[in-house]
This record gives sequence, C-alpha cells and structure tokens, in this order.
Amino acid sequence: MCEKSETSILLEIDPNSVGSVPNKGKKVPARVTKVTDGDTIKVLFLHEEKVPMKISLRIDGIDTPELNNRKQDDLELKQLEKEVATLVTDYVKQILFTSDDTLVKIYIKKWDKYGGRLVADLFFGNSYMFNLSSHLLEKGFAKPYNGRTKKIPYTREDLESMKKKLLSET
Repeated sequence: MCEKSETSILLEIDPNSVGSVPNKGKKVPARVTKVTDGDTIKVLFLHEEKVPMKISLRIDGIDTPELNNRKQDDLELKQLEKEVATLVTDYVKQILFTSDDTLVKIYIKKWDKYGGRLVADLFFGNSYMFNLSSHLLEKGFAKPYNGRTKKIPYTREDLESMKKKLLSET
C-alpha cells in the first residue's frame, strides 16, 4: 500500500474549500496561555475540533494603553502609559487566571490588519457570559477601537483616571 506524500495531498485540495481564517464565525473553547497586554491574548484552541493551534488574539473593539508606545515622544507620559498598561495587563490576567482553569470561549472574526493575530471576541467567567472588550470598556480600562489607525492618543488625564480606577480594583 502506497502512502500519499504531503505534496500530492496538497495538490488534491481545492483551495476554495479551505477558509483563510481558522474557525471564522464560530464560538469555540480556548485555553489562555499568555496575556501579552490588555488587548492581546495568546490562546490554544482546536481548529475544526481537531488540529491544535496556538495563536495571538487581538481583542476586538478595544484599545488599551501600550507597554512600549514608540509614537509617544513625551518620556514622562510614555512612562505613565507603560505603568497603566502594566496595570491593565495584570487586571486581565487576574480575571482570566482565576484558578488553574484558564478556559474561555472565543469568537474569531478575521486576521488583524498586520496579519499576525486573529481578531476575536473573548468570553470568560461562569458560563462564559462576560465579553472581555465590553467589560474593559465598562470599567474604563480601554477605549473603543475600530481596527484603523489610532487617531486619539491617551492623554495624561485618561491615564491618570485609568490608573486610579485600576489601583482601586486591587
């Protein structure tokens, strides 16, 4: 019995039958492996319930302060943004890593504009009833973001307000 080579299998696949975004439009279970920052999470999930994938997610609809904002020239403001970004990141870790169980559900929408992350909604908590982006917006720990170029940077007042709210959460 002759086994097919990977090359011959690939040549038999109809490219139109394969989606360009894994699990697009499906709400699937995932395990959080790392919180990179407030709006970027690494997860492990099963593509089509079979193939394990580890990938970065860009949480849809929000922007959180940057750990290293290269566009910020004011060094004092850059340091404040980094402090707040660290607090937001720690807060997200706190709510997602409540125990050894780091399971969430993700709803994958598309690749981000750079192609390296999937844009998705992330649901957490009991019965996965909390949407991470809605939660962070309601708490005042994020700004709405539509995926285009960020036009309005975080002001000192934005960051001071976030910092105060985040410190009262811990």
